[in-house]
Amino acid sequence: MTQILLLLGLGLVAGTISGVFGIGAGVVVTPALLWICGMTQATAQGVAYTVMVPMAILGAWRYHSQPALAMDWKVIGLIASTCLIGVWLGTHLAFIAEENVLRRAFGAYLLAMGAYLLLGSR
Repeated sequence: MTQILLLLGLGLVAGTISGVFGIGAGVVVTPALLWICGMTQATAQGVAYTVMVPMAILGAWRYHSQPALAMDWKVIGLIASTCLIGVWLGTHLAFIAEENVLRRAFGAYLLAMGAYLLLGSR
């Protein structure tokens, strides 16, 4: 029962953070699944991808429905089309990487992005 409540809380927190900051579920869900369920890094990433789909659809619709936002469909199309290639390559790398290497690389990425957002300037 405790795990179910933790997972329901995780969904609420991940959805809220995703909606506010426009981040994918993997940033919140993946580390939480490692802790709550003891999943492997690759399994947690796969679950995060799966829950990301309905979150992304609702989030995209909500942002698109705001008249004050200028959604540039050319930019969206270019990024989305090449992301498909990147996801195919990235999942291949995730499947062949050692667990500790994958987990540390994920942590390093989160730290680097956090440092950039906190310290970087435009």
